[in-house]
Amino acid sequence: MDVLKLKAEEEEVPPVRVFELPPLVGRIMVPSGLRVGDLANMLKQRPSRIAKDVLKLFGRSVTARHTLDFFEIEQVVRLYGFTATQTS
Repeated sequence: MDVLKLKAEEEEVPPVRVFELPPLVGRIMVPSGLRVGDLANMLKQRPSRIAKDVLKLFGRSVTARHTLDFFEIEQVVRLYGFTATQTS
């Protein structure tokens, strides 16, 4: 048993990100594959603000023309006090 190898494996655990979430205020119905700019309009935010949120949550840089999948949309709208429901 290699003790140094075990310590290296323990250090590889990524830190857990914890965010203060606002209380739920409503529900938004969104299609999967919504653009950042369109989501920003729905949330009455600037696209750059939504892009910052995506960077903070997922570590991915996006612009207003990038498309988000439903999981990403669900996480972003929760930061603004909404839950997302997927439309068909």
